[in-house]
Amino acid sequence: MIVLGVLCLIFAVILWWRGMVVGKRNKLNLQERVLRKPKIAVLVPARDESAVIEALLIDLLEQTVRIRSQDIYVIVEDLNDSTVEICAKHRTNLVVRNDLADNPERQRKGYALDVAVKEILQKDATYDLFFVFDADNVLTKNYIEEMVKCYEAGYDMAAGYRNSKNGNQNVIAAVSSLTFSMINVIGNRGRIKHDANIIFSGTGFFVDGELVKEWGGWPFHGLTE
Repeated sequence: MIVLGVLCLIFAVILWWRGMVVGKRNKLNLQERVLRKPKIAVLVPARDESAVIEALLIDLLEQTVRIRSQDIYVIVEDLNDSTVEICAKHRTNLVVRNDLADNPERQRKGYALDVAVKEILQKDATYDLFFVFDADNVLTKNYIEEMVKCYEAGYDMAAGYRNSKNGNQNVIAAVSSLTFSMINVIGNRGRIKHDANIIFSGTGFFVDGELVKEWGGWPFHGLTE
């Protein structure tokens, strides 16, 4: 146990030292943006998510920063999905994938986002910000407002504070909640103090529309986008 403790201490010192070195190298050169009302698009991959997506849509439409229903793009795989009816009820945009018949290996979130972004760009729709959410997310009413402040400060990408909504339900949920806390507090908060890149994945983030336009789609197809 003593040896293990010493090794952990050495590892912690190495991480601290590396963080200090990286922090000194990173110098942000942020350019503030002056936009009265940035135009926002919201992307929601939602295959068979009819049990949870309506709560997210309501949260989006009740934000302190107005999100128009026609700027919410819900992505499904076929019109038989019960999610379609919920989207019609809230008058959101529906993106139906037609790329899976010949490419079943593309049945992943990153490819769903790619289809939606390309459809938006083909319509010449211009957005300052693209937000990405999972269908089961729950948002505080001022979530978009606080994220827009990051954009106005000059950030091209930002991730919000994320936590589990059912952390006490079972062991798996508890571990997931602890993982979110580790990423938010131990990881990202420390990285921000040293102007370092944050851990950026999954859900609850925005990307500058100019970057998305430059990419011409969504080119990221990892385990969690």
